[in-house]
Amino acid sequence: MVIAGLLLIILAGIVIAAGVLGGSGAAALEFSGLSMSATSSTIFLMGAGSAFLLFLGIVMMRSGMRRAGERRREQRRLTELGRQLDQAKSESQDVSTPPA
Repeated sequence: MVIAGLLLIILAGIVIAAGVLGGSGAAALEFSGLSMSATSSTIFLMGAGSAFLLFLGIVMMRSGMRRAGERRREQRRLTELGRQLDQAKSESQDVSTPPA
């Protein structure tokens, strides 16, 4: 798995280098009335940055959901332990109190 990850990192590096160094043409970008002129290298880097931000957002969401799930499980466990403790206390009081 480590070797496959390393190969993917190397492949990504080659693709990034080709995208940054290989493009020399200019393009015009228009979005909602905004216009921008950029080279193909700039457009490639903007796409790579967008992909990174998307990846980072997904990682942060997964981390937050995992932590929230762990907190819910811990809360359920503590609630159950509290019930067991209350039950044990009430049983010990019933045994220790002599009948009247």
